[in-house]
Amino acid sequence: MTNCASGMKSVVIVYVLDVLAKSLLVVTGFFLVRLLSPDEYARYTFAMSIIAVATQAVSGSLNRIYIAGHREFVADQPPGLFLGLQVWTVLVPATAVWAIAGRDDVVQSWMLLSIVATCCLDFARTCFQQRLSFGRFSSVELARAALLVGLLAVPFFAGDVLQAWHALAAQAVSMFAVFLVAFGREIDWRDVLRVGPALRLASRIVRGDFVFLFGYFFLMAFLLQVEVFMLKMLGKSIDVATFGAATRYALVLSLALNAVNTVLFPLLQQVRTIEEIRGVYRRHTQMLLAFVPIAGLAAAVAPWVLPWIDQGKYPVAVLTFQILCVANVALFAFSPYVNLLLRFNDFRFLLGLIVAAVLLDAGLNAALVPSYGAIGAVVALTIGNGAFTGAIFVRARRKLPDWLTDPTGGTSI
Repeated sequence: MTNCASGMKSVVIVYVLDVLAKSLLVVTGFFLVRLLSPDEYARYTFAMSIIAVATQAVSGSLNRIYIAGHREFVADQPPGLFLGLQVWTVLVPATAVWAIAGRDDVVQSWMLLSIVATCCLDFARTCFQQRLSFGRFSSVELARAALLVGLLAVPFFAGDVLQAWHALAAQAVSMFAVFLVAFGREIDWRDVLRVGPALRLASRIVRGDFVFLFGYFFLMAFLLQVEVFMLKMLGKSIDVATFGAATRYALVLSLALNAVNTVLFPLLQQVRTIEEIRGVYRRHTQMLLAFVPIAGLAAAVAPWVLPWIDQGKYPVAVLTFQILCVANVALFAFSPYVNLLLRFNDFRFLLGLIVAAVLLDAGLNAALVPSYGAIGAVVALTIGNGAFTGAIFVRARRKLPDWLTDPTGGTSI
C-alpha cells in the first residue's frame, strides 16, 4: 500500500499547486470573458480550439507514449530527440496551413507560435510527470499562470482595447519563457534538429501496438473540440463565444479531475498488485463523493455569479454551464478508468471506441446545434462524453480480472 499512500499524497500536492495555478488561469479567463467583445472572444475561443487540436493530437499523443512506452522507446534516447519529433510533426503541417490561410493575420501568427510553445512546455511537464516529480510538474504550471497574468496586464494598464491576439501572444511568451527556465538546460538543442533519428524513433512507435494509442489520442484531441468546430460551422459567433465562456467557467471544476489523472496515469504504470490498484480506486471513489456537492453548488450559484462576471453578455452561458456541471461529474466518475486500459495496453479497444465517440458527438451536434446553438452543443457533449467514458468504465471493470491473471496481458503483475 506504500505506492497508494504515496500516490494519494501526490494527488494532494498536485491539487493544491494546481488550484493555485488554475485559480490564476480562472481569474485570467474571467478577465478575458469580461473585457473581450463577443466577436473577439469567439475568435479567441476558435483559435484556442485549433491550438488544442494541433498540440494534443500530436504532442499529447507522444507525451502519453513517453510515459506508457518509456522503456520501449525513450529510456535510451535524449529528451531533445523526443521533443524534436513532436515540434516538427506539429510545426510543418501547421506552418503550411498558416501560409495558405493568410499569414498576415496577427491572430494566426500568434496561434502558430502558441502551438510550438505549448508543445515545449507540455513536454517538460511530461518529463516531470514520468519521473513522479509532481511538485515540479505543478510548479511549472503555477509559474506559467503567474507570468501570463503579468503579460496580460501590460495592454490592459496601457489603455489598449484588449483583443484576441493579446491573449494568444501572452500565452505563447509565458509558456516558452517558463519552459526555458524550468527545462531548457536539460535539452541539447542539436538533438531537436536531428531529423533522421527522430524519424527512426517515429517508425519504431508506429510499428507496434502503440500506433493504436497514438491514433486514440490523435482523435481524442478532436473529440474535445468537436463542439467549438460544429458551432463555428453551424451556429453563430455569439454561440461560439457563449460556449467558450461556459467552458471557461467550468475550468474550476476540472481541477480535481486533472490532478487525479495526472497522478493515476504514471502511478498505475508501476503498481504490481491487485490490492494497490483497488486502493487507488477506493480513494478515487472517496474523492468523487466530495466532488458531487461541489459541482452541485457551482450549478446553484451560477445564475448570480456568471452574469456578474460577463456583465450579461452571455445569458445562455448559465444553463450551458449548469449542464457542463453534470458532464463533469460523469467525467470525474468514469474517465480515470482509462488509466487502467492504458496500463494494460488495451489500445485497439480505445481506438475503436474513440472513432465511435467522435462520430456520435459530431452527429449529435449536427442535429442539435442549428436549432439550439450553445445549449445543443453542450447537450451533445454531455451525452457523447458520458457514453464514451461509461464504456471505458465498463470495459475496465470487466477486463481487470483477466488482465491480472494473464501473464501476456501487458503487465508484470
